[in-house]
Amino acid sequence: MAGSPFTSDVSGNWNVGATWGNSGNNVAGDGYPDASDAVTIVTGDVVTLTQNEEAGFLVINGGGEIRGGGYKVTLNDAGGATYIFSNSGTIGATGSHGSFNIDITGGSADRPINENGTGSITNLTINNSGRTYKTHENLTLLGNLTITAGTLTTNNGSADKTLTVNGGTIVGDGSSGAN
Repeated sequence: MAGSPFTSDVSGNWNVGATWGNSGNNVAGDGYPDASDAVTIVTGDVVTLTQNEEAGFLVINGGGEIRGGGYKVTLNDAGGATYIFSNSGTIGATGSHGSFNIDITGGSADRPINENGTGSITNLTINNSGRTYKTHENLTLLGNLTITAGTLTTNNGSADKTLTVNGGTIVGDGSSGAN
């Protein structure tokens, strides 16, 4: 079941209610997003991770930005959006901004990953048995791709897209991998 929609209101840390227009409320799922929530970062706002976080899905609009801080967002597909992750803005995942990592762990439908903004995901993990995730645009990972359950395809239904993994690739239980 879908949780609440959370749309950034100002630049700030993910786990601070004021970032999402909920000043003084720093409780996950109430003041800031948690595992069941639809999250959108809008134009002009920069949201920074200061710990690992969860969401149903994540959208970064053009002109919006997420800074990874070395942490990850776990996406469970609650809310059933078109995309489980969509970036038309910026991922600040290098230098002083730290890496930005995504784990996909749930969902009952196949969903695209839309990466047509600037910056790149560092590490992507897919762990959702029976689901297929499509790269809607070309996808570059600065680090590793791990698929423990589920499928990632580079054909978006109308064209093949490029997948570049600058780290390692692990498929299955991790007993075999390729670089």
